[in-house]
Amino acid sequence: MFLDGSTISNNRAVGGLSNGGTASLVNCTISGNRAGKGYYYYSLVPPTHLYIDGAGGGGAANSGNLLLQNTTIVYNQTGEGYCTEPGTCYSLGGSGGGLANSGGAVTIHNSIIAQNSVADGGAGPDCTGIVTSQGPNFIGSDAGCTLAGAGDDILNQYAFLGPLADNGGPTPTHALLPYSRALDAGSCTTLDGAPLLTDQRGVSRPQGAGCDLGAYESGLSTVPLPETRYLPVIRK
Repeated sequence: MFLDGSTISNNRAVGGLSNGGTASLVNCTISGNRAGKGYYYYSLVPPTHLYIDGAGGGGAANSGNLLLQNTTIVYNQTGEGYCTEPGTCYSLGGSGGGLANSGGAVTIHNSIIAQNSVADGGAGPDCTGIVTSQGPNFIGSDAGCTLAGAGDDILNQYAFLGPLADNGGPTPTHALLPYSRALDAGSCTTLDGAPLLTDQRGVSRPQGAGCDLGAYESGLSTVPLPETRYLPVIRK
């Protein structure tokens, strides 16, 4: 399967994308998907009681070969555990809110995986399993996954993304905001050395000093976060 310039959003069951074969995504957005809930299973013969955890891979679940280039995976969530009421859960939520790799091969290049989440005690808000980075990439939290490869990624920071919206082009995207370190931080070539000419919307790359990470190319340049100062409070 090959996807280019596409958005996968607001799905529920196995998450946004479930790949057991070979899939390649370029200039795509995976956003707002959620994996399936855990459940209780009972069998009479033989008597069996099982509490099943919620599914992992809210954005993408992989057991095959998956290649992600200039792809943005944000605001996805794993499935909830089996809970009878808030705070009373008999199984865990799934692992890998953005991306869960279980025994397959995942390679990422020029991509953003950030601001995803897990439910009910699940692990790895953004990713789980082994992920091969052909950097640079932006990974909001690497807790739960093992990164192998380039080592020039931006890790454990807030991505500063706008909401999924019509930013021009045929499919909705997440705009990069001024404080995002994904601005101008990417490569302008694909892994096979071809020039990366446009973003998901068809906007030409680059728009600034360099190509942006993820599916959206912005004309902005990153700016430092404003300094925070704490002043004393005086009471009479």
